[in-house]
Amino acid sequence: MPTPTSTRPRPDAGRQRGGRAYLAAVAALFALAWALGAVFGPYVHTDVREYVSQAENLEAGHPPYAGPWDGTRDTALFTLRPPGYAVVLVALRTVSADVLWLAAVQSALGVATWWMVWLMLARLDAPRRAGPLVAGLLATPATLVYAQMAMADTLFTALFTFAAWRFVAFVADGWSRDLAAFHGALAVALWVKPVVLFIWPLTLALSAWALWRTGRRGLALWPSALAGLVPLAALALALLNAQWTGRAEVSSMQVHNLVHQNAQRTLIRTGEPELHDLAEAEAAEIADYDARQRHRQAWATRVIRERLPTYLALHVQGMAATVLDPGRFDLAVFFDLDASDGGGMTASSRSGALGVLDVLRRQPPVLLAVLVLLLVLNVAVAVAFAAWVFWGTVPAEVRVMALGLVGYVVAVTGPVGSARYRMAVAPLLALALPWAWTALRSRFSIRARRS
Repeated sequence: MPTPTSTRPRPDAGRQRGGRAYLAAVAALFALAWALGAVFGPYVHTDVREYVSQAENLEAGHPPYAGPWDGTRDTALFTLRPPGYAVVLVALRTVSADVLWLAAVQSALGVATWWMVWLMLARLDAPRRAGPLVAGLLATPATLVYAQMAMADTLFTALFTFAAWRFVAFVADGWSRDLAAFHGALAVALWVKPVVLFIWPLTLALSAWALWRTGRRGLALWPSALAGLVPLAALALALLNAQWTGRAEVSSMQVHNLVHQNAQRTLIRTGEPELHDLAEAEAAEIADYDARQRHRQAWATRVIRERLPTYLALHVQGMAATVLDPGRFDLAVFFDLDASDGGGMTASSRSGALGVLDVLRRQPPVLLAVLVLLLVLNVAVAVAFAAWVFWGTVPAEVRVMALGLVGYVVAVTGPVGSARYRMAVAPLLALALPWAWTALRSRFSIRARRS
């Protein structure tokens, strides 16, 4: 087995100055968002209420129930959200329950997350330019918005980016401990948001391929088995949840989204929304929670299977929205603007792209200009990332890893695609921007000299 060797580039004064400028710019953006949050908060968001309820219930010695403990309880709220973020909230609330304290900590975590992007590029001796990376951050304003709220997205993004950073370190140095950290971070992330539940086949194949590329053979491929940490974390969570509900599920959000997002949006598109209401009324008559969830899951699966072309069109549309959505809803929540029209997601379920255009047409001129600018920026980021994956100058393992993680999140998000769910992969998308900017400048410079 080859001995891991370091390829750490030597410090360069110009690049060090660029790193300080980049870090200062990112910190300034999060500080501005924190200050604006102090003015416009608190925020009315269902997820905030659920996470805070989880934390309050844990503090009181109850299970992490995502609702008020007093009164009638909905069994699904026991497992709606994994308890990882609520545990962090409880720890932070020992210092202060003020949302500004939480926002300050999460903003610092956001700065650290985007600094990891710079560290990844430095580790690979890849182009590093502050401007394009800052543009990548601004392309997803949800990153700044949700750092100011009691929501798990900032912590999840940090864990997801940390995993990618350690994979880059493994590619650069070949140390198995970095590959272990890659898989471990994803396992911890599962207890924060269940989106990574099915990522382990991808990370298993990715790890084995990267190890093979480094010359490992036979038993030396064992670190790839650490991909099993994710299903082990899922099993532990499911067994814990079974004690509270009698159903071994990682999260009731899986069935919730299948019924209320995937199946319901399919029925809205086919003009049969009443079937969803009838099915939910029928399910409500089933007293046993496990039987009710199995009934709802079977119904939603049947709806999708019988209308598969319609569903697939919605799924692809949601994937596109994850990559391109400018984040009108996120800005509306943050600045306390009217979002009662249901937004682009609801409009797209009913009328597709025409519905989204109709929503945009009704926005105030200033907001519309911002949204159009963000849309153009996100198109540029997507194009740059696609070009980088095929022609970038960093090792193929890194580009395949970034494509795999981004593609996984975009694919599993499906019909509910939005800018908020792009948060987790926005730092990985930004890896391509300095390279793309450098390539464009070089090409235009050559053309200018030739002319």
